[in-house]
Amino acid sequence: MKAIYSILASCICLLLSGEASAQNYVGVILEGYKRGCKITSSGESRDCSDQYRYIFVGDIIEKNPSVRALKIKWAPNAYGKDIDDRHVRAALSQPPEISNRGFIDSIKSYIENFVKPASHKTTGAVTRNISMQNKCEYILTDQFEQLPVNATLLSGMPITLSWFATGVQSVSVFDNSEKKVFEKSVGGKSKVSFTPEEASIKHGEKYTWSREGHNLSERYRFRMLDPDAEKEVREGLQRIDSEKGSPSAKAIRKATFLQMLSDAYPDRIDMYWLSLQDLPAKFSGVEEARAICGLKLRHANHSRDQKP
Repeated sequence: MKAIYSILASCICLLLSGEASAQNYVGVILEGYKRGCKITSSGESRDCSDQYRYIFVGDIIEKNPSVRALKIKWAPNAYGKDIDDRHVRAALSQPPEISNRGFIDSIKSYIENFVKPASHKTTGAVTRNISMQNKCEYILTDQFEQLPVNATLLSGMPITLSWFATGVQSVSVFDNSEKKVFEKSVGGKSKVSFTPEEASIKHGEKYTWSREGHNLSERYRFRMLDPDAEKEVREGLQRIDSEKGSPSAKAIRKATFLQMLSDAYPDRIDMYWLSLQDLPAKFSGVEEARAICGLKLRHANHSRDQKP
């Protein structure tokens, strides 16, 4: 079983190479990129193409004779900052109110452009011949590591932690003074759940948690979401629940909402961990499968950008 988990973890890492940088992309060029278009990222330029039209924060987009000839779809918290007539830089904008109706209404468009993996999009050379269907067959398996590095928690909402490592005996929570405030035995299992109240986690305090076991020394951070933000987040989730649609469709919209919030408010909110917890294990049709696959890919990219 350990070997299977190790192979799966390696496959996921390979599948993600080239799918995105450690961050998630904030823009996609929809039209006008076939000629005279370049994207410069970290000092390296590449011609725009079907494969390379995804934009990350800080990227410079060039189009001759005018950048206005490009049709770019931006995430709700991103925009193109003008440099000159031929260049814009991808930047983050002032985020909207958390429970803003327009923000929530943008979820459908966000799923189409920023969540569902494009079937034509290739990855790095090592995985260039792996189809999106095969990628998603790996990503959609139940064995998916859940080790949030800097999570914000909701009162009364259990957090589920899971891992590939073996030999874990317990999970411990420490307050800011390094005092252990909670410990839960897992007995060698690969998953544990608890609520903030069960772990004595309070508003306004910072905490770390760790797995106790053979050769495991990483410390991860979490804290409670501030009460004002928590109220708005809950209102947004309730609005989605009140909309028409199947339970699985609502779960996908809520997961997307939580990831959008985490991207828009990186210094205040990180609820990528919660975005996966209620996703259906079974889905109806290819479109739902692609959306769930994309949410998990985004979660993995986000996790790679964090450090314990």
